[in-house]
This record gives sequence, C-alpha cells and structure tokens, in this order.
Amino acid sequence: MKVLRKLNDLDKKKCNPIIFFSFEKNTNTRMFQKVISLEKNKKEFYFLLLYKALLLLILFYSVYKLYLKSKLSLQEWTVSDWLINYEDGGFKRRGIGGQLLFFLQDITHFSLPFIVFLLQALFYGFIYYFFIKLISQKKIDWNILLILISPLCLSYICINVGYSGRKEIILFALMGYLATGGVSRLKSIFVIAGYCIGLFFHEMFIFYLPLVISIFYLKTKKINSLEVYTLIILSFIIIAVIYYFGGEVNQGKSIEILKNRGVEFAYFNIFNYDKIEDPTFIGRVYISFSLFIAELFFVIFQLGYYVYKFHKKYFKYFLFINILSLIFVAPLFYLGVDWFRWINIYCVLLSLTVLLMLPDRKKTEELFNHNATIKSFILIAPVFFILFFIHIQYDASGSSLHGTIMYFKTKFDYLMGH
Repeated sequence: MKVLRKLNDLDKKKCNPIIFFSFEKNTNTRMFQKVISLEKNKKEFYFLLLYKALLLLILFYSVYKLYLKSKLSLQEWTVSDWLINYEDGGFKRRGIGGQLLFFLQDITHFSLPFIVFLLQALFYGFIYYFFIKLISQKKIDWNILLILISPLCLSYICINVGYSGRKEIILFALMGYLATGGVSRLKSIFVIAGYCIGLFFHEMFIFYLPLVISIFYLKTKKINSLEVYTLIILSFIIIAVIYYFGGEVNQGKSIEILKNRGVEFAYFNIFNYDKIEDPTFIGRVYISFSLFIAELFFVIFQLGYYVYKFHKKYFKYFLFINILSLIFVAPLFYLGVDWFRWINIYCVLLSLTVLLMLPDRKKTEELFNHNATIKSFILIAPVFFILFFIHIQYDASGSSLHGTIMYFKTKFDYLMGH
C-alpha cells in the first residue's frame, strides 16, 4: 500500500518511477543493514558484559582469598612487605608503609593484617575499575581482551594469591587512573606526586619508569612536557636519597616491634629474607627462571603482533619502548628472585600502553571494531593459562617436580573426597 501511494504521488508529479524504486531499494537496504548492525552491537554488548563480569569474579575471588590470608595466625609475604617501618632503625627503604599502617592501627584499633587487607581490596578495586572503564572507552576486539585475561595480566592475582597484594598494586592503580579519562594539570601533578611517594613504599617502581612515561606520552601526545621532566628528575633524586641515607629493611627489632602490635610471622617473610637468600638459587633452578623469561617474551610477542597487525603506526614505538623498558628492568632481575612479580608488573603496564594505542570510542559507535579475530590467540590462551598455573605451582613448591605433583594430587584427593 505504501508503494502504491508513492506511485500515485509520482504519477501526479510526473516523476520517473525507476528513480523512485532505486531510492526505495537503497533506503530499505540501509535500514536492513542498520537493523543487522544494531543486533550485532546488542550481542557484543552482552558478550562484553560477560567479560566484565568475569573480571569482577576474579576480583571478588582474589579479595576473598586475601581476606582469608589476613586471618591466618602466622603471616608471610602478602602482609609482611607492607609492615616495614621506621621505628626499627629510622629512615629506610620501603618504611613509609609500615608507619602509615601503625598510625591507622592506633586510631582504628584494627589488627595490622586486616588493615593491610583493606588496602589491598581498595587498590585492587581501583585497578579493575580503571581497566573496565578503559575497555569501555576504547574500540576493542577479542584479541586484546584475550591478552588482558592472560595469567600474566589481569588473572595473575587469582592464580598466585600467595604472592599477590604486594606494593606494585599502588603503581597499577596510579597508572590505571592516568590512563582513563582526560589529563588535566591537576591530574598530572597528582600522578607525579603519587609515583614519587610510591618510591618510598617500594623503590622498584623506578625500574618501570619508561613504561610510566610511555603511558604519559600516549595520553598527552607530548614527550617533552614539564610533567615528564619533573617526574624523571624527582624519581632519581628520591632513589639517590633512599640509596645513600636509607637503612636495611630489618635493623634487628622489626619482628619484635610487630609482635608487640599483634603480628607474628611464618618463616618466609620480608624481615628474614636476607638470612635465607641463597646466591646460587637461580642457578640451581634455572629451568624455572628460564620459563619466566620465555613467558615474558611470549606476552610481549602477542602484544607486538597485535599492534603490528591492527595498529601498525605504533609498531616502531612499541619496539622502542620495549627495548628501553627491558634495559631498565634488567637490573631488577639481578637484584631479586621474584621474577614472576617483575614480569607481571611489566605485562600489566605494557597492556595499559597498548590499550592507549587503540582509538577512542564515541558513544554512538559500536563497542567492537572490525578487526579479524586471530585464531591462534583463541587456541593458545587456555594452553598458556594452564601451563603458567602448573609453572607457578612448580615454583611455589620450591621448584620441585615432586612438590608440584603432590600439590595436584592433594587437590585431586580433596575433590574425590579422600
């Protein structure tokens, strides 16, 4: 009927019906394509919603496990690293955290492990909030989402809860905050101040300075800004002060001071680490440490291949920032044996860097871009997840194959009810 009315109008106006039918056909085609696009966008919206729900599930599970660890009678690395303080020997590296926690305990009368847990939950909440927000702000695809859920990125916390919740979460939250939204002068000052204060929490932040500057650059599109120069100068001044004037983590009375505040430690903790450190440890378990390096380069390759395939204009920059960052972070691998932590920090910050290379998404645009999904990523992701999980158990079992087998046997017996 609609077409007949249009034909009558055409007869009255003596218009060419061929032109009308062509116009009607094109209009219907565009309408049909629009309906298909809306339907596709609706499906992608729900898929992305499920992905975000998975991230929240990882967050809630990990926070719950950290809470259980805070209730243990004997504390280990997850808590001890936060309790280095100035009361034992004065100014020292990483001591500002303990002083802050002592102050909070004095005014709240909560236990120190519980206060540490609250800080961990708060920072992890910020981290996942900023990542979810950034994913919503960018035109993404399944390739980058698979890399982000990698066991060296956002799912690391639930795989390795025993060593999670350390002070790098301050750096993650700070960089996540910088990466989302606009960048005002006030925000830049806040991030620079936060990074500099963070160096007093843990000096290892300095080894990731190139990635921090990279995030600044990709957000502001300026590398020669006053903020970047200020960040570099202040960082090295603070490190010099810590190096020349800061004492050791344990001046002999830390464990006693903390015991008086209601905290007792298991054998493995930050305060007796120097006593149990074995210079030949890496050499004796070189297979495990070689795997960590292989895993780091695997994630770098994944991200690099993704950038090369879909955001080629940033590929040379990607290579440059990785070469510079690897040079910067290399001494950290020599100074400490927590290679899985150093690699996790590197991969999280590099993932943020790559996310910032993606174009911003306007509210009216589709959630996903039209990049083809790399099938090898889908096949490799679960395999890498399983292999990394087994590797972490191997390392946590004292780099022992027997310990790893016993770990899985215990879990299997538990599931079978034995």
